[in-house]
Amino acid sequence: EALKSYLDREDAFFYSLVYDPQQKTLLADKGEIRVGNKYQADITDLMKEGEEDGRELSKMEERIWLPSSNLTEKQIDQFLVVARSVGTFARALDCSSSVRQPS
Repeated sequence: EALKSYLDREDAFFYSLVYDPQQKTLLADKGEIRVGNKYQADITDLMKEGEEDGRELSKMEERIWLPSSNLTEKQIDQFLVVARSVGTFARALDCSSSVRQPS
């Protein structure tokens, strides 16, 4: 789905899968996109060119992907499908972290 498809809707919902070890099934847990000040990130002011922010760059994350990469939309979508599948499978195997009731 394109990001812009969410902008035209008043409310948007998502589903997450929850593994039920008793029934050995995945349950769909409907959630909602949270909107409002308490769910938003605080954005700091943009720094000027060459300005230092005091962070130790060796302890920062390493950028792996650039928005201007040569990947096609299809390749990105395929990666996301695989990543979600691996995450769902991992949660299904780890019963201690996946036992929760759908709300």
